[in-house]
Amino acid sequence: GGIRYTHDIKRFSWFNGGFTAGGLETTTAPGGLYNAIVGADLFPAGTQISAADFFRATVGPAGLIFDSGALENVLFRRKEKFNDVSPRFVIQYQYTPDLLVYASATRGYKAGGFNSVEINSFFSPENVWNYEAGMKSELFDRRVRFNASGYYFKYKNRQSISLEDTGGSLPQYITRSGDSEAYGVDIETQFVVTRDLTLSAVAGAINSKWSTRIERGIDISSQPTGEPRFRGVLSGHFDHEIEGVGTPFADASWSYTSRILVNDAVRDSDAEIAGVVDFSKLEKLRSARSVVNAKIGWRLPGDRFSFSVFGENIFDNQRPRTLNTISAGIFGTPYVRL
Repeated sequence: GGIRYTHDIKRFSWFNGGFTAGGLETTTAPGGLYNAIVGADLFPAGTQISAADFFRATVGPAGLIFDSGALENVLFRRKEKFNDVSPRFVIQYQYTPDLLVYASATRGYKAGGFNSVEINSFFSPENVWNYEAGMKSELFDRRVRFNASGYYFKYKNRQSISLEDTGGSLPQYITRSGDSEAYGVDIETQFVVTRDLTLSAVAGAINSKWSTRIERGIDISSQPTGEPRFRGVLSGHFDHEIEGVGTPFADASWSYTSRILVNDAVRDSDAEIAGVVDFSKLEKLRSARSVVNAKIGWRLPGDRFSFSVFGENIFDNQRPRTLNTISAGIFGTPYVRL
C-alpha cells in the first residue's frame, strides 16, 4: 500500500479585446431599415447608420465576442489551488508457490482547471476509486500462466476534452465533466506448447455508464460512456535457433473489439447531420472489428541483426469507429475515423 499527497497551483488569464468591426464601420443603411429589423425606433429613420453602430446598440457594449461589457479590454486572471490525498491499499496471499490471490483499493486524482471559451469558467478536480480482486498463477512447471481479475471503479467529475463546434467560425477545445462508474473482468493466459512455440490469450469485458452527465444539453445519466463491451487478443510466437545460422521467428495475432455503445447525445449528433451524411453508406459505423497481424523474420547469430517482413490488418478489415462533426456546421463535411 501507500499514500500520495498532491498540491497543484494553476493560473489562467482571459483577455476580451475591444470591439472590432472591420468593414461594418463603413457599411451603412438608413436608420429606418434597422428599426424595421428589430421592431423598435432606435435610430432616426432618414439618417445613415453604420452596421457597427447597429450591432453596438443591439448586441451590447461588449460587441460581438463576449456579452460582458465590463470585461472588455480588461485582463482577467484567476488562480486556484488543489490539494489531494490519494491512498492505496493492497492485501495479497501466496496460497501456494504457484498461486497468488490479492485485493486492492486505490484512489486516483487529476487537478481541476479552466476553460478558455468563457471568462472565469473552470472545472472541478477529478477523482476515482478503483477496487480490484484477482489471482495470478504459474502452473504445470510454469508452462501455463493464468491471471484473472475483477474490478469496479467510480469516477467523480470525470474530465473529457473535446473539440466542439461553438457556432462561430472556429471550433474550440472544451473540458466537460460528469460522474461515471464501471465494472469488468480481465483474463490473461499463456501456454508454452514447446520450447519454440508459445500461445497467448488476453480478454476483457467492461460495462461503463455515466452516473450523472449533461452533453449537448441532453441528460445521458445511466447511459453508456462509449466504451466497447468486449476486447480480446489471441496470439502466437514461434522461434527456433539453428546453431551457427540464426533464429527464424514468426508472430501472428488476431484481435477483436465489440461494437461501440452509444448514448442519446451521440444519437442527437447523428440526427443533426443527417442532411449531409448518407448513413446507408456507413452501415458498419461503430460496429465490431477484428484485425489480423503477422510477422516473419530471421535473427542472425548473436542477435546483433535481424530481418523481418510484417503486415498489419492483413485482411483490410476497416470499420469507421467514430463520426466527427466538428466541421459539419461550417463546411458541411463531417468525417469518420477508422
